[in-house]
Amino acid sequence: MQKTITSNRKFRVNCVSSLTLLLIAWGGTYLPARADASTPTWNVRDSGAKGDGATLDTLPIQKAIDNCSSKGGGIVDFPAGCYLVGNLYLKSNVTLNLQAQAEIIGSTQLDQYGSDTGISPYYPEDLDKCLIYAKDAKNITLTGGGSINGGFAGNEKPVPAPGAAGREVSAHPMLIRFDGCENIRLDSIKLYGSSSWCMHFSRSKNIVLTNLDVPNKHQDGVDFESCENAQVTGCHFVTGDDSIAILSSHNQICRDITITNCTMQSRCAAIRLGPLSYGDIQNVTASHCQFTQCRLGGVKIGMYEGGTISNCRFTDLQMDQCTCPILIFLGTFYEVGAMTNRRPEMPVGHIHDLTFSNITATTFIRSAGNPDGNSVMFFQGYPGTDIENVTLDHVQVTFPGGGTEKLAARRNIADMDQINPYRDGYWTDHKTTFGIAPASALYARHVHHLQLNDVEFKFLAPDARAAVFLNQASDVTLAGLKVSGTPGDPVAAASVLAFDSQNVTVQNSQGNPAASTFLSAEGAATKSIILKNVDFRGVTQPIATTNGASPQEIQTTTNAGNP
Repeated sequence: MQKTITSNRKFRVNCVSSLTLLLIAWGGTYLPARADASTPTWNVRDSGAKGDGATLDTLPIQKAIDNCSSKGGGIVDFPAGCYLVGNLYLKSNVTLNLQAQAEIIGSTQLDQYGSDTGISPYYPEDLDKCLIYAKDAKNITLTGGGSINGGFAGNEKPVPAPGAAGREVSAHPMLIRFDGCENIRLDSIKLYGSSSWCMHFSRSKNIVLTNLDVPNKHQDGVDFESCENAQVTGCHFVTGDDSIAILSSHNQICRDITITNCTMQSRCAAIRLGPLSYGDIQNVTASHCQFTQCRLGGVKIGMYEGGTISNCRFTDLQMDQCTCPILIFLGTFYEVGAMTNRRPEMPVGHIHDLTFSNITATTFIRSAGNPDGNSVMFFQGYPGTDIENVTLDHVQVTFPGGGTEKLAARRNIADMDQINPYRDGYWTDHKTTFGIAPASALYARHVHHLQLNDVEFKFLAPDARAAVFLNQASDVTLAGLKVSGTPGDPVAAASVLAFDSQNVTVQNSQGNPAASTFLSAEGAATKSIILKNVDFRGVTQPIATTNGASPQEIQTTTNAGNP
């Protein structure tokens, strides 16, 4: 047993102690309705719960949940207190109402948790145990201004996960998991103290998360796995891994995920799509969010297991002190959790139709050799399978700069078909796999139909690398590009570098006045480069061709400054 003293916490949301969630379908959104005197209510203290932080209250609380569901549903009410529990199984038509000073806290004794809540066999560590669990249930709500604490304080010594070098687990469960459920709402509560994913929704649909405070400093904030129609609104995440992860296993689609008005601070990414992407991921929208101090990427998109990520839009985002603001990877990998089983490599999938608009960002470098730990935006497709239809519209990013002439000359970045998953592991784990990009702002390889509209890149220190490096890219339009460099040594080599790339148009743009060249074309495969209304003022040599690139493949029209 353990005793926990619950302090008078001030949450960002008010207590809604009289609220029941009679979930009503209304155009795909599920709306709460206020309780009246006739709404059945079960007070957990009436069922025998002590709420003293020392007595194990699992059985009386489960009894209240079971009675509520068996009678057709209603409210299970938690007055102020600290309720120590093991595994709780939620049922259909039940609202857990945690009053403002009520807290559910998970026991540290793993024998208090069931063995029938595990649905994540993909990772080598044990993710099976869960504090609050529901399977194939409908119309479930958690609300009221209180909190759910998994009991993990963060100072316990973790132990190595079986068969997983470098990964560790602790003696605490996942906080919340819903499997195959419908019509779920979590509103106005605090969720923390989980040693694993804080919230995991699998094969579920019609999910609404509003006004949640999620300081899960050890692992993910929320994972949507093969879910449909989920909304995350007005939530605050401070997480030790990805704040929001969107996955698609079971060969089942994950789609229609909407994220709005949220704040995210993460030791990893703010929003991540993939891996665990055997199925497709479609129609993800994130808007009006703030990312702060994300140490391994802002928006990170990766397809490794043969599915397709498509039709996703990220708009009105503000990123402050984040590494790589946008990262997109297309590759092949071995099934997660199957590294030691030598299963066949997964097929190449697809990534297409991604839009990033109205984004401002400041970046920093955490791990220079890892693309997601560097400041440069990094888009890497697969040989023969390009990332397609990516648009950056009204994007402004400030980079630290500092790249050397030696880095600017790099042309040996590993291609995705050269990576051995058994030897190299995840690309994030091995800085030697890619190393530092020869670009200071955007590196794009195997990308077809890339469009930048009114994009501005600024630098805090001189950088010898090209601002935009196109490597084996095609059908690229840079319209209204502006590069604002910092004079000094080293001088930037070029604002735009096209290496073995075709059908590139740069128009109505202004290069870095600190650069010696506006456009550098390299490689015999570089074809059909068009410059329209480009401001060359301050540039010593507007156009340069090297390593087999032909000057005849470059056309200029009505350019300002030197022809």
